[in-house]
Amino acid sequence: MTQVGFIQFDVTGTYVQAYGHCPDAEETMTFKKVSDPYAVRNHYISEGAFIERPSSPTPFKIEAGYRIEGCLPSTTILIEDVLSGDLVLEAMIEENEDDFLEFTFEDVGNYRVMVKSPLPHRESVMIIAEELS
Repeated sequence: MTQVGFIQFDVTGTYVQAYGHCPDAEETMTFKKVSDPYAVRNHYISEGAFIERPSSPTPFKIEAGYRIEGCLPSTTILIEDVLSGDLVLEAMIEENEDDFLEFTFEDVGNYRVMVKSPLPHRESVMIIAEELS
């Protein structure tokens, strides 16, 4: 059976949400055949052209811990302990707030930091290995 490249859009038909290969399928508003689905996996459609979605901000090390800056209002930040899966921090940048978040970790461990800015941005994910100072 022949596999066909595909992309699947969100319900608006704008943002690529899924991609890959599958058996031949019928095209719809949200399901389109493409030759290289991996080339457009982080894109959206505007006036018929694929445009790469910008990435959400990522954390960086500062003297007092970590900082994520350049956050738009409604940006969601989730931090979870990789080993336990426990949610360590959940924050949202609100209107009229600073455009950054600073944080530290109380315990040694590996932490997954997920930053999701409003569309058209795509989520950024970073693993931080916190060690003893």
